[in-house]
Amino acid sequence: LYSGQPPLDTLTWNATNQPDGRYTARAVAVGNTGRQNFSGTLSGLKDRIAPALLGTPAPADSVFDWGDEVSFTFTEALDCQAAGIQYTSRVVTYGTTDTTDLAYTSAVCTGNGFLFTYAEDTLKKYFGGTVIVAVSGIKDLAGNPAAHGSKVTYTFTIGEWGESTSPVSLLTPVSNWLVNSSHPSVTFTLGDYDVFETATTLDSITLEYRAPADVSWKRIQTVTQDSLAKYYTATRTASNDHPHYPITWTPVIADGNYSVRAVAYGAHGFAEYSGERSGRIDVSAPWVTKITPGNDTLKHTEPILVTFTESIAASSLKSDSISLHERVLVQPLDGSPGYFNYIKLPSAMVEMAHSGNKIEFYFDRQFTSNYHGKTLRLRISGVTDEVGNVLNRSVDTLFHVQNVTPASSQRLVSLDFTGEQVADGSIVLQWNAVDPAGTQAYVVERSRDGEFFQSIAQLTEAEGYQEVVRFEEAIYYRLRLQRTDGTETYSAIAVIQDNGLAQPLTTEVYPNPIEDGTLRYSWYSKGSEESLTLEVRDLRGALLYTETVDPATRGLKQSVKLPEHLETGLYMMHLTQGNQTQSVKFIKQ
Repeated sequence: LYSGQPPLDTLTWNATNQPDGRYTARAVAVGNTGRQNFSGTLSGLKDRIAPALLGTPAPADSVFDWGDEVSFTFTEALDCQAAGIQYTSRVVTYGTTDTTDLAYTSAVCTGNGFLFTYAEDTLKKYFGGTVIVAVSGIKDLAGNPAAHGSKVTYTFTIGEWGESTSPVSLLTPVSNWLVNSSHPSVTFTLGDYDVFETATTLDSITLEYRAPADVSWKRIQTVTQDSLAKYYTATRTASNDHPHYPITWTPVIADGNYSVRAVAYGAHGFAEYSGERSGRIDVSAPWVTKITPGNDTLKHTEPILVTFTESIAASSLKSDSISLHERVLVQPLDGSPGYFNYIKLPSAMVEMAHSGNKIEFYFDRQFTSNYHGKTLRLRISGVTDEVGNVLNRSVDTLFHVQNVTPASSQRLVSLDFTGEQVADGSIVLQWNAVDPAGTQAYVVERSRDGEFFQSIAQLTEAEGYQEVVRFEEAIYYRLRLQRTDGTETYSAIAVIQDNGLAQPLTTEVYPNPIEDGTLRYSWYSKGSEESLTLEVRDLRGALLYTETVDPATRGLKQSVKLPEHLETGLYMMHLTQGNQTQSVKFIKQ
């Protein structure tokens, strides 16, 4: 072009798909003859990649110790002369949220990075503080601003200066500590600290706690170095010269999982931390939220379900903590107030199942048939949750058994096992044949206390049972029905109360054969206060011994020393009261 002449044409190069790098460009003129003329060349650079940090700024561990440097390194050369480069340096004072400017000795661009230097006294002044350094206005040689808005920031902590802080450990508890209503406190033992500061510094130790969702720790107790030294001096023994210090914590905070640690603080250096000890606080006692059936009536096939506020420990479900009994009324003949006796249900009649926060009682298929009209008492006292908290309030609930269907309340056939003392003083028991085809035998059982029963008769038909037996105030009977499928079911209890009728004379000898030539016996009758006559005869009827027996000895153990000349053999004891006589054979060895 002639000087000052405008360009004849303008060409635009779309270099979008060309990689970054240096390029040389020229113009080529081509004539009709095919000859070419070339312009001079022009060199240039394509660079659209922003400079980025290379690795982690220094100090790489985010802790500045003496001798470290504070620097940023980038992936390419920077424009150190670019206008607008700014350096900032601020510090958050240790243990506070206060922020202030932190003076630096120099902050320079090093070609592909930046370097900050600080005076030692400046950093010592803010030991333990958190420093935030930033550089803004960063560009590379092509003018591309740095990633993240042309600004980079780095945070580090001012670290060790002089002596380090004493270590500290938690010696106890080892793990999984627990605070509950039975044990409302837990003791943590500090150990492994430099109590006299022989190699490290120690101002105090703080015990702290936090929940999993918490960010900050909360203080439990702080112990000064002076208190630690005094305790060590007072408790040190020849067999235990290691420093230790117990701290007992009685938390008054919400139930939940927590971690506890110890923190040692010294005159210089960072705080030192023990390992964490995890545990649980659970002082809330379980309680019953629901019992079904809720109308206090137990119908055919219905179970009893108890629901608690939390899971119940299986180990606490013992016979003295949860029980289901039949309630029976005993009415004394002398007119004194009646009382209830509670008879434990046979294990064949009820099964208890436990899962989490629920306890369920399932009954034998003939239960309501056998117990129709009876009352059950459910008692729960002393069960605990999984961490040992005892039930907050005992449960005493009554259920009235009805042999009807739950949905329609249709009445079903019942066993109706009953008994009474008749005019001659004997006991008569009666019952219905509910399932004759499925019943193999009826075993009559008797108990004097309602707890221990013994079998006294076995019948193959539901024909009833009668016996003469002496008892005071009340005696208990039940049926054990042996089914043809090999299982058993039980009736409810029939309580026979003394009606004041006369009872015939009975007597027994024990042991038999007798020992040491002494006849031991007891007797019982009711309705007569006459004296009794005791006779001992041989099998020929010859009288060998006789005496009068006081009626006040009724029911008591008696003994008679027989004549020494009696030979070994079989003898008869006759006991007579009025027109009643009882005879028992016994053997003298």
